[in-house]
Amino acid sequence: MPRTPTLISVRHDFLWALQSSEKLASGVLECAEEGYDNIQGWELLFPAQARRVIALSFMTAVGAWEEFVQACFIRYMAGAQAPSGYAPHSRIGRCETLAHAGQVLTRKSKFDFERSFLSWVAWSEVVDRAKIYFGSGRPFSDVDIPSQQRLQDAFTIRNRVAHSSDKCRADFVAVAKRHLRLTPQQKLKQGYDVGRLLIAAPVIYFQPDPDITTYFTAYFALFRRLADVLAPT
Repeated sequence: MPRTPTLISVRHDFLWALQSSEKLASGVLECAEEGYDNIQGWELLFPAQARRVIALSFMTAVGAWEEFVQACFIRYMAGAQAPSGYAPHSRIGRCETLAHAGQVLTRKSKFDFERSFLSWVAWSEVVDRAKIYFGSGRPFSDVDIPSQQRLQDAFTIRNRVAHSSDKCRADFVAVAKRHLRLTPQQKLKQGYDVGRLLIAAPVIYFQPDPDITTYFTAYFALFRRLADVLAPT
């Protein structure tokens, strides 16, 4: 019988990815505001470039979140326990291996995680999928609705970093206006980018916290909290 997979390393790797992205962003944060010309030891890193680094760090973190969700899901299907010892009730029985879990999940005997992609973006779909395999869809259904909405916003912000299509631009503008408490009719500053939003102080959606000074840190706190929901310690 194959060894039961664990979520310990999966959780560790995800939190390490968050920490790495945070360190990269924090190194350029003070230079991201307009009027700052360069970083000591760097050659002319302008504010727009610093904000781009912050945006790319955020994109990396969102990608790590998506990988973490998938890793939790398929390992639970294969009988894994969270670091706390928690394991969801399986409605179909334990899959033999992670590869077998992927085959069951996709209903494709030749499915390969290395060559194929599963989307974990729309949380309502994640929960619907989880309800097929786990009792009451837990722990994925334990993510509250406001957090689900913030996850969707995070993916919208990420998509704007990765793509420049009209749809991605329009979706990001809508998200940015909501985060800044602007009406749909109000305009963002010309050239408003993802980095500007991420370094802005939260005015909505997130509870006051002395450690949360920007939307960037707010979203990272959200990812860490949800890691405790999916893979509790």
